[in-house]
Amino acid sequence: MDALFSAAVGELVSRCLSFLINKYPTTPGLSKVESLQKLEQALLRIAIAIEEADGRLITNRAMLQQLKMLREELHKGYYVLDKFRYLDHEEAKAEIERSINFLLQRQAPGEFNLGVLPIIGKGRVGKSTLVEHVCNDRRVRDHFSQIVFFSGTKFIEEKLIGSLKDGGIIKHENDSQSDGEILIIIELDGDVDEGTWRRLFAASRSWLPSGSKVIITSRSEKITNFGTTQALTLDFLPREASWYFFKVLLFGSTYAEDQPKLVSIAMEIFEECYCQNILFGDFTGSFANAKNIAALLRANISTQHWRRILACIRKNWQKNPLPCNSVENGQYYLNRISNLSQYVQVDRHHRIALDQEKVPKMTIDEVMYGRVTPKGKFEVVWWRSHLPPHYSYIASCEIVDSECVQEAGNCSKKRKSLG
Repeated sequence: MDALFSAAVGELVSRCLSFLINKYPTTPGLSKVESLQKLEQALLRIAIAIEEADGRLITNRAMLQQLKMLREELHKGYYVLDKFRYLDHEEAKAEIERSINFLLQRQAPGEFNLGVLPIIGKGRVGKSTLVEHVCNDRRVRDHFSQIVFFSGTKFIEEKLIGSLKDGGIIKHENDSQSDGEILIIIELDGDVDEGTWRRLFAASRSWLPSGSKVIITSRSEKITNFGTTQALTLDFLPREASWYFFKVLLFGSTYAEDQPKLVSIAMEIFEECYCQNILFGDFTGSFANAKNIAALLRANISTQHWRRILACIRKNWQKNPLPCNSVENGQYYLNRISNLSQYVQVDRHHRIALDQEKVPKMTIDEVMYGRVTPKGKFEVVWWRSHLPPHYSYIASCEIVDSECVQEAGNCSKKRKSLG
């Protein structure tokens, strides 16, 4: 009877799975994100069912055949997921190629029009990384005689320079380029008045060689009006692509679905973290946050350890949205994995160090795991980017006990520093 019941359930699940896979691209009323989520959840349930069936040491041929069919459907489902997620990767490559094509565009003889490409996106979304990839491309380096970098808004607003000829940091020089074309990179950290920009733009046109180009990046959509071509807008990965990225960080190229219970916990952790990016994402961005969490999980690949981290993440979410502990007050709290009665208070005001700068020796992982317990205020490396321009994100922290982190609206003035 048990075998017949299992077979019937298996057949039903298999048919539902096939329906999901076949109908996914045209599911009415569902967005791509929602459809992928439903498919992912269905696949995870099937993987867990297969694992449990394997644990029963089934010998019935019909049931073994059914399990084989389920595995085949499971593989088809994950193929569909990977296929559609790969499209996001292709879109990222297309953004780089579009930027490069704009820079390499030749002008007709005698024509001069200083081309400006605006790149818009939230903080930590990858604007600097995209620009760095473009500037490191051999085609771009061979095309321009110089690549010059400007940062901030002060040099524009306070008229510290008359034109883009003055100041700037030379990132690249190509003496073999005879035409003298120059690429100007401007990374704005605030709003710039359009009239001020127009004056600087007009003054710069008078001396820049024909064929020179400008890339300007900002969080503000106002720079759209500065461009001579359509602005490039960057955004964080959608939910389903973010999950795929997180899963690859955890399991690498191995077949993660061979460990469905761990995958199930990982998905819970991901959902919690994805929501918390609203709170913490502006610090380093969702990519860095995903990498930090993945590193904590990989340190001990066990269901017990992963559930402990899930509990910590949920406590973080409970503590931080309150008025007294909100990001508006300049800090947030992370539950220490080594001691659930302690928190790491993190200042929202952080700094970014370049590759050649000296950075603290301590990492946030060491503090979270209790390998170090510094006294008073201290700095940690929150994350190091392995991609150019190799930024290190430095945070100022302090270890406090749970009495300092109130769960009610009235915030205690009492601060008990540990150590």
